[in-house]
Amino acid sequence: MDTEVSTPHPATPQEAVAPIVVGVDARGRSTSAVVWAAEEAERAKAPLRLITVHEGDTDSEDPHAAHGLAALARRLTLADVGYDAATGIPSEVLVEEAAHASMLVVGRRTLGTTQRLLLGSTSLAVAGHSRVPVVVVPEPWIQPSLSSAPVVVGVTAPDLTKDERHDPARESTILTFAFARASRLRVPLIVLSAWEVPSVYSWSPADVEACRTRYDEALEALIAPWRDRHQDLEVVTRSVAEPPAQALLEASKVCQLVVVGQHLGPYLERLTVGGTTARVLADANRPVAVVPLGLSAVPHREADVPTWAPTF
Repeated sequence: MDTEVSTPHPATPQEAVAPIVVGVDARGRSTSAVVWAAEEAERAKAPLRLITVHEGDTDSEDPHAAHGLAALARRLTLADVGYDAATGIPSEVLVEEAAHASMLVVGRRTLGTTQRLLLGSTSLAVAGHSRVPVVVVPEPWIQPSLSSAPVVVGVTAPDLTKDERHDPARESTILTFAFARASRLRVPLIVLSAWEVPSVYSWSPADVEACRTRYDEALEALIAPWRDRHQDLEVVTRSVAEPPAQALLEASKVCQLVVVGQHLGPYLERLTVGGTTARVLADANRPVAVVPLGLSAVPHREADVPTWAPTF
């Protein structure tokens, strides 16, 4: 990797903190991702590292665009900022470079005059394979407009989950990440559990209501230990009878960050994104954090966290 721009700041103790890595589009279309990451670096007192990956054909690339984004990042944060350029497959290079980072941030660009958002293959690939949290930021995102909005995390109660692939010890990291994020931002946390009415109950309003009560009670019981540990944090639980992706997208309209998670693949050997996570990444107009299962270094991790599983 060729380092084109190095940090102008002197060495400080905060360099021991794992950096935040930002994948920067070579055409300069990553402004929102850089702004989001710069604000996060400022809060976390972490170095910020911008990386542009060239696939070989640079005819359509603006050599000054990425440097301009690095300069923008330096104006937005007191954290150390560096810029590197590499050659290779973007998703593979970013995942490799972020292996020792605290977070990987990538953008999600708009397409055409209608400003429709497009989830690129690189964003989807890094979200599915990164071993650190990945935050996908829509291109038109403006953080200050929703700086006091809540964080939303999607989960499902483990005793109501029949999927044998769920590993509570790993999957609980999604809530640990979400609580840490909401605490750092000093905003409420919405814990969302989506479920679908069993067909055997669909004809009976009384059975549907009983099922709803069972889900509500399970969600409240399982969130109770988290409330005890985070008494200074406003926590709202929502158990809704609708498809998980739809529920998360609806909730995303009032939040500043959606927290979802990776899936274990069909052979339990690799990480990927499930259908719900993929749809949320593709359709949400808010930044989406994808938390890897088996995360080894989660902020404020606790050994006796309650067992939860992602809702996707």
